[in-house]
Amino acid sequence: MGIKKPKPKLSWWNLQTKTMTLVLVPMLLVTLILVGMKTYQSIQASQEGLALQREKLLASREQAVKDVVLAAKSAIAPIYDQAGPDDADAKARAAEILRSIRFDGENYIFVYEYDGTNVVLPHARDKEGTNLMGLQDANGKYLVRGLIETAQEGGGFYQYTWPHPETRKDEAKYSYAVPLEKWGWMLGAGVYAIDVEDAMTGARATASDNLRDSIVSSLLTALALFIGVAVLASFLVKRTLLPIRSAAETMGSIASGKGDLTQRINVSTHDEVGQLAEGFNLFASRMQDTLRQVRANTSHVRDAATQMEQGSQELATRTEQAAANLQQTSASMEEITSTVDHSAQSAQQANQLVLSTGEVARRGETAMQDVER
Repeated sequence: MGIKKPKPKLSWWNLQTKTMTLVLVPMLLVTLILVGMKTYQSIQASQEGLALQREKLLASREQAVKDVVLAAKSAIAPIYDQAGPDDADAKARAAEILRSIRFDGENYIFVYEYDGTNVVLPHARDKEGTNLMGLQDANGKYLVRGLIETAQEGGGFYQYTWPHPETRKDEAKYSYAVPLEKWGWMLGAGVYAIDVEDAMTGARATASDNLRDSIVSSLLTALALFIGVAVLASFLVKRTLLPIRSAAETMGSIASGKGDLTQRINVSTHDEVGQLAEGFNLFASRMQDTLRQVRANTSHVRDAATQMEQGSQELATRTEQAAANLQQTSASMEEITSTVDHSAQSAQQANQLVLSTGEVARRGETAMQDVER
């Protein structure tokens, strides 16, 4: 009785695991890439949106300060239009009107002559009449000179940094300047963008929250899809590999010596796995036919061996009889040999007798001859 071999343990890195890995790993990579691309696009879109919103807010602030400057110019237009180039009284009345203008809290109008001498500076009256052409901001950028050059070019916006009156920190200031060519004046006003930055801080926080929610939503959606596909793939892979496992178990049973060659695998598909099952069924059928033929040939060999055994027994009996006959023949040959020896001796004696008789005859003949003489 043979020793039963233990069934080998199936490795965890089996065909199902390999197939699932082949399906899920690329899908996971693609999912991560897509989520990463969507996240990147969302971040880019958020940054672009924030930049556009900041530009719009700054444009709105710049437009507001431009409107204030143009309104101030319109306020002194009746005086400016009727005055001459050197009308000091008209200039004084216009400057007083400009000093009284306020907007957005404590923001004001300022005026400089083209040589850099200040004419109107409401928050620092003591500097009126002072030449500030060389005034620079924290970055070394000329303030008054840049504003005057912008006005001489036809007017426009000019940006620089200047300490904020409340925070005392250098903040970006956006100014708009226009020329009053007849008097050689630069008329302008400026606003800080700190409120814009405050608004942008809140907008960035909101955008960050929206971006985080979008990323989390994308990840959860991708995870749900991945799990769904993984479950579906697992079901399909198990169903696909079922005929292969059945064939493997049946082959293992046959290899262990206890296989039933009448077993067949159910062919339920028309793909490569179905072809494998059909091939196995054909193999089992041929093996069964071969074993039947071997069994029949074995029966014929057994019958022939029986006949050969019987023939061998008959041959042995005949051999024994031949040996007995040979023994009898041998005894007869011994008797014949003895008789022959005796006959030879008798013949020798007869020969001697004949010789003696001849001698006697010769002697008789001689005697007869002697008598006749």
